[in-house]
Amino acid sequence: MSEEKPRSRRFVLLDDADGDTVEDFAQQQDWPYLSETAEDLDEMLPRHVSWAIEPSATLHYMEDLISDLNYVMVIADDPGTVRGAVAVIEDGLPVWTLDGLAADVDALTNPADLALALVRLGMGAPVGYDDRVFRRIRNAMNSEARRVREAALWAVTYEAWPDYVGALQDVLSREPDHDLARTAHALLAEMGAGDGT
Repeated sequence: MSEEKPRSRRFVLLDDADGDTVEDFAQQQDWPYLSETAEDLDEMLPRHVSWAIEPSATLHYMEDLISDLNYVMVIADDPGTVRGAVAVIEDGLPVWTLDGLAADVDALTNPADLALALVRLGMGAPVGYDDRVFRRIRNAMNSEARRVREAALWAVTYEAWPDYVGALQDVLSREPDHDLARTAHALLAEMGAGDGT
């Protein structure tokens, strides 16, 4: 089994940016187009376009089918190359910063808006544990609003850190909604943690 290559976090595009924005950016950087996979709803495959940053690094644009959000990420042979490409992306593409994603969650109270902000935060989370992200998603699992609790569970799926196991086990012990409890159980099983019983 091959080891996964280093990658960046998913950089969620701002609302007015799309695949054309990323394509224009890649052309400005002289990053050659590599491939495109069309969206396939029957197979639940998102649209995916990639460009070569250099021989050992690629830029990937994806259109998330569940959230309807778009993002880019970098995959490379080494972390240094990822960091270098990320600096170019942060400077040249309209993407959410991690601080901006967290602040958006803090600022919103309407359940529908907060739910979207939580999914966006989960999608844009770093590959490795980040306390700002973890605390906000864990706290949302305790919301009075079902929609917000559901979004918190979906947010976990993008970067399913082992740190979420305890929070998901807590959801199982107290979640009144059968569907959400079943989702938490499935997430724990996917993470190899069972249901904590």
